[in-house]
Amino acid sequence: MVLLSMSFCFAAAGWMALPLLLVLTLLGGYTGALIVLSYATIAEAGETVPSYAKIGEHSCGTFGKWLVVVSSVIETFFCIVSMNIITWKNIACLMPSLPLTWLILGSVMLSFPTNWLTDFNRLSFLSAFGLGCVIFICADIGYEAFERLFVESPLRQAHEQHELLNFRGLPMAASIMFAGLTGHVSLPPIYASMKRPSRFASTLVWSFSAMFLFYAFVGACGYLLYGADASVIVTEDMSRNAHGAMDRLLVSLILVGMAFKLFCSVPMCVVVLTDITENLYLEKHGRYMRKNAIMYWRISFWLAGVILSVVFYDSLEYVTAFVGVHSTEMFRLREWSRPHYPNHPCARAIGISCMLHIEYYPTHSWYNFSRNPSRLFTGMNSLLISVILPIAFYLIIHWRGMSTLSKAWYLAVLILSTLLTMMISWVDVNDFIDSITP
Repeated sequence: MVLLSMSFCFAAAGWMALPLLLVLTLLGGYTGALIVLSYATIAEAGETVPSYAKIGEHSCGTFGKWLVVVSSVIETFFCIVSMNIITWKNIACLMPSLPLTWLILGSVMLSFPTNWLTDFNRLSFLSAFGLGCVIFICADIGYEAFERLFVESPLRQAHEQHELLNFRGLPMAASIMFAGLTGHVSLPPIYASMKRPSRFASTLVWSFSAMFLFYAFVGACGYLLYGADASVIVTEDMSRNAHGAMDRLLVSLILVGMAFKLFCSVPMCVVVLTDITENLYLEKHGRYMRKNAIMYWRISFWLAGVILSVVFYDSLEYVTAFVGVHSTEMFRLREWSRPHYPNHPCARAIGISCMLHIEYYPTHSWYNFSRNPSRLFTGMNSLLISVILPIAFYLIIHWRGMSTLSKAWYLAVLILSTLLTMMISWVDVNDFIDSITP
């Protein structure tokens, strides 16, 4: 739920977080286009499976495939950790008088039976539900910012808390921001399922434009309201600063909605991990895994996620920066791009990875993807899987047909992206170590 951390990003980097967000959005859209172009090229050569892993395999052989597989497992697992933490924090805001330990224990007990869920089609309403939460968040924080600017004395209480630029916070802000601009792994199956693939480019532009506008709006309004003291998730600030019955009611609805949405999304991620494990077993042994073994893996992934969520509860910003939280979850775009929705008036505006990765990957899209898994750990992960690898794979696949100038361009962008990723990762890791060092 990277949207919830946008005001924290602005607090970390200052107002320069806005142009930083614009640059990262452009970069995310550009590399997304490269992934699809790479898939289109291998599809012309006879590849029939639209997956990121297949692009990696065509580019770098078995190594490329396994790089994508390992990335997928790590990112999806830490997605569970992030969603657990955000769920618990929202519940704590709803029930501040109850001990946190009991709130977490109650949530874990309610979550355990979800390991036996087998049909997730009934949860498809979460897409529209999550969109409603986004609208409520924007409405509430936008109204508060308007009131601060035009009703109260402008910037009366937080004037000294705003900075134009904070260099030290830029790496953290960039990591978290790009975590909300990933989801590139789902682009090949989306492209392959579209009735009119020629519209993909315009859909991509609409999608990333919508993400930028929503992220920028929430981040700027949150920073204006809460300044340098903005929390890792804006719902905590909204809860503390709610005034009046209507405001408290709206904030409560947002907290309930976000907690419920993420609570329901965790078992979907667990199923994705189990499905990846099951298919790796099938590939190695030539037979399907037994049902009791599948359930063992499912509960193991769930339990490991719970344990690490408890361990990292107070370090959500680092989990988000290091993971590429998909929170990287996606709208049911596969449904929007199917032939029976080709002319839906919202199809282009909703777009790929629409609604800010607030919605979970559709079961169909994730299921197809996990049959040919992909994606890694950290803002290292987000930048690796959504920037470095798309450029590298595109360069390798199209090398022979490129001009010298094109080769120089892509090599320069690849080297620069790699260096930036290493620098950002180094700073984030050191900040995390400092934060836990007595």
